[in-house]
Amino acid sequence: MTDSPTLASIIDYYSTSYDEHRRHEDGFGRIQRKRTLQILTTHLPKPPARMADIGGATGPYSLALSRLGYEVHLFDLVPVHVRQAKELMKPEAQAPAGYVVGDARALSFVADYFDAAIVHGPL
Repeated sequence: MTDSPTLASIIDYYSTSYDEHRRHEDGFGRIQRKRTLQILTTHLPKPPARMADIGGATGPYSLALSRLGYEVHLFDLVPVHVRQAKELMKPEAQAPAGYVVGDARALSFVADYFDAAIVHGPL
């Protein structure tokens, strides 16, 4: 039996050893995002619905949904991901509405604030 990783070890891994942004931007990541967005947009409420992108990493889904007119709030455990998301989306007119560093198991927001949530990585 192996021990579960600690939050600190997870944050360290994604901050120093693994390039999450590159994973989303390689060929497979782009195909995966395109197909996932096709599926999501057939089931999500119509824009300008409020979306929570929980475990949103550097924001590829947040940005894509923002461009479609959704009000998106990105949540991620790794501070460097949230900083990268802000930097990558700074020039965007349709950037996400919020960026929060937080643990998907204990996020704090007003009940019923979001119309939908996507939770990819934390699952």
